[in-house]
Amino acid sequence: MKGLPAFPFGPNPAGFHDAFGVGGTSRKIHPVDACGVMLASVQALHELGREQDADIEDLHKKIREARSALATVRKVKTKHV
Repeated sequence: MKGLPAFPFGPNPAGFHDAFGVGGTSRKIHPVDACGVMLASVQALHELGREQDADIEDLHKKIREARSALATVRKVKTKHV
């Protein structure tokens, strides 16, 4: 677009190097390093998703247990009223 400064899209090589500590230089990002960081990120997100799925299943179990306990309390209460 006219009048707008041109700048590269993507990470700054020095920032990438500082953040991930891969590659021998802070002037260039080697494609293998970028792919490695991306793969590690995907793996970490996958593991996070698995942990969250387990947490959700645990919460569903607790809800079922609480509903069951509440139903028991209601039955007992109606018998004594």
